[in-house]
Amino acid sequence: MKKTLFLSIFLLAAVSGLSAQEKGRWALGPMVNVYANTGVGGVVGIGPVMRYNLLDGLRIEPSVMILTAKGSSVDVACNLHYAFEVARNWYLYPIAGISFNDLYKFAFGFNLGGGFDYSIAYHWDLTLNVKWLGQCASSRRNPIVSTVGLFYKF
Repeated sequence: MKKTLFLSIFLLAAVSGLSAQEKGRWALGPMVNVYANTGVGGVVGIGPVMRYNLLDGLRIEPSVMILTAKGSSVDVACNLHYAFEVARNWYLYPIAGISFNDLYKFAFGFNLGGGFDYSIAYHWDLTLNVKWLGQCASSRRNPIVSTVGLFYKF
C-alpha cells in the first residue's frame, strides 16, 4: 500500500508541469511536527523552518524542531524538495534529507517522504507533508513524521 501511494505521487509529479517557484526566492515560517511510531507514544515538535530555492522548483529546507516530550530536546533536519505545480496554487514535492535528533536518545538518520503546498495568498503558503525518519541507532524505532506549517515567501 505504501509503495503504491509513493509510486502514484511520483508518477503524478512526473507528468505534471514544472513549478513556478523561482530560483533565489526564500520563505520562512513556523512548523509543527507530530512523531508517531516512536515506541513511547506520540511526540510533538515545534520550530522555525526556512526554505531557499536553489533552482526553479528545487529547494533546500533546514529546520530546528524543539521536541516537547520529556527526555527529548531537539530535531535538526535539512531536506531537499522538488516542487511540481499540479494545479493552480497547488505544489506537490518529494522529500529527501538528513536529520539528527535527541528523541529520547541521540540518533542520526535520513528522511524520505512527500508533501504539498497550497498558496493561500501571494506571499503565504500552507504546507502539509509526511516523511519517514530512518534512524541509524539499532535500538530505536523509525518514526513517521507528519507536518503542518505556514510560510511567508520573500
